[in-house]
This record gives sequence, C-alpha cells and structure tokens, in this order.
Amino acid sequence: MNKQAGFTIMEMMVVIAIIGILSAIGIPNLVGKINDAGLTGASSHIRSDLQAAKLSAIRLNREFAIFFNAGAGNFSLVNSGADGIFNGTPLPQGDDQIVRTKSLTDFRGGVTYGHGNAGTNATAGGGAFPGDNISYTNNTITFNARGMALNTGFVYLQNTNNNRANAIGVTSRAGVITQRYLLNGVWN
Repeated sequence: MNKQAGFTIMEMMVVIAIIGILSAIGIPNLVGKINDAGLTGASSHIRSDLQAAKLSAIRLNREFAIFFNAGAGNFSLVNSGADGIFNGTPLPQGDDQIVRTKSLTDFRGGVTYGHGNAGTNATAGGGAFPGDNISYTNNTITFNARGMALNTGFVYLQNTNNNRANAIGVTSRAGVITQRYLLNGVWN
C-alpha cells in the first residue's frame, strides 16, 4: 500500500488564512504595547531621576535639580557644584554640572512633551496646561540639601501614536514624587 504523507492544498489554505487573521489581530496590539512601553520607560526614567536628585541632594549636602528642555525634547539631572546652590538656567551656569541628559527620542513610540487628549491638567483642581507641558517654574525642579522641593509641579509626557499620557510631578515641598496616568481622558 502506497500512502503519501503531507497536507492537501485546502489544508494549507486554511492554515494560511488562520495565520493571516491572527496576524491582523495581533500586530496592531503588539505595536500598541511597544508604544506604551516607550511612554512607561520615559516616565519611569524621569521618576528615578527625580528620586536621584532628591537623594543626592541629601547625601552630598547640596542642591540638585532636574531641568526639562521642551525645545530640545530632553531633561537633565544637574549637580549644583561646590557652592551647593543651583544657579539656574541656561545650563550649566556658575559651577553647576550636568550629571546626565536623556532625550525623549531615546524611548520608542513617539514620546514627546504633551498631554495627549486630556482636557485638564493633573492637579487636584484641574485647569489649563502650561504651553510647553512643563509646569515647574523655569522648567526646573530643585531639591535642597534636606531633600525638600523648592518648587512643585508636573511634567507631561505623551505618546503621539495613541494620545496616551502620563504626568510626573512633585506635589509638595516635602518632595513627594507622584505619577498620574491618563485613562479615557481622565487622570488616575
């Protein structure tokens, strides 16, 4: 008896059709996850730099700051230098030293400064967004040698591919760092 092993053309067509349907469903979801990963990564990096600035200020007994540059699409961790006082922007000034700078383009998924499709800002009372999506005075958050924030505010990041957004902020002079997520146009 001579039986041939293998698939019929009809079986192959069904398998190819199933693969096509699964790809059509799965690829957009995968792209969305990649985009969300970029926004999550950028937000996490800002949160960790805020924490690093606060802890470094305490440990080294001098001011540390984060400067958000909307025009260049980056942010910098800044050591105030030997005098212990952050001299402000443009950076560096006086004996201020940039510890590191991170560009938003380093993160996948079209991450930029922005607030997605949010109608109000992330503060408890809501309200209008700052023009450059950075509400810190002079786009800088500074921590003193006791880890206290010299100012408060939020920086808003968005994924330009799907209008999702995060707000990362220091909401009290005690230096409490928070993150809020935009879900269906509402900050959570």
